[in-house]
Amino acid sequence: GVPLPAPCTTDMGAVTADDAYRISWVSLVLTIVAFGAGLGVSVFTASAATLGFSLENFVDTVSSAIVLWRFWGGGHTLTPEDLEHRERRADIAIAGTMLVLSACIGIVAVLHLVNRDPVQHPVPLIGLSAPSIVIFGALGAVKAHYGSRAQLNSPALRKDALCSISGAILSVGVLVGGTLTLVGLGRRVWWLDASLAIIVSVVLYCAGMHPLIVNWKRGVKFWTRNFWVSTTTAEVSSEDQTAFVSGLHAPTGLVGTSEKGGGCRTGKSKSEKEAEEDVKLNAELELGDAGRSQSIHDAL
Repeated sequence: GVPLPAPCTTDMGAVTADDAYRISWVSLVLTIVAFGAGLGVSVFTASAATLGFSLENFVDTVSSAIVLWRFWGGGHTLTPEDLEHRERRADIAIAGTMLVLSACIGIVAVLHLVNRDPVQHPVPLIGLSAPSIVIFGALGAVKAHYGSRAQLNSPALRKDALCSISGAILSVGVLVGGTLTLVGLGRRVWWLDASLAIIVSVVLYCAGMHPLIVNWKRGVKFWTRNFWVSTTTAEVSSEDQTAFVSGLHAPTGLVGTSEKGGGCRTGKSKSEKEAEEDVKLNAELELGDAGRSQSIHDAL
């Protein structure tokens, strides 16, 4: 007999758009607090890594706001297709913020190395960096987990996770430098936090440039006004929709349901079905043309 399709099963542990929306709110609040605290400590201690940490959290705040917008209304007022369209723009926007963040951290770190500024006031540095390692390390891990799940498959959320993890890494440099200064070894390792900041800057630059270059080669015109202001997928050119790619995975099959574990999605999207129908129609037309040509040849 004809095999029946597999039943649609629901994963009660599935990650939904609402989960990403909530974690983005948490990230937004934490990065605002960390930005203010880091800026105050950097002014008081003259630490390059702490200033870089503060700037990182400022850009991370922008990144979190972008992801928050990307999942805003998911499963309530927007369709999965509209969320996919938001994903395209959010991914490109966060890649741009990563380049800005890379420049900020790199410039501050280079100035620190040129001026050979020693670490001062280690106690507030340790007090700021120690909890930041745990908080932003965990926050980045959760974002990366959510962004990599099949239900969301969000490159934008994964990039936002990298921003949070970068803050945790910068905090490691601040913690180590502050601790060594506290035990009298600060003048020997004055370059440590700035060197670590430069490494983070290079990683962020590569991670931000890669999707921009790939999308540019694929023909995605992310520098045009239409890419940013169009409100639905229908308003974006078919070339951009086909060409869009980010990182290792394209954002296909997104699910934006509001209930936990809801939205088991099978089959193909409307755009995919229409594309297949066009291919079949073109094939039929080609066969018809070939048949008519053969008939004319036989008649002659």
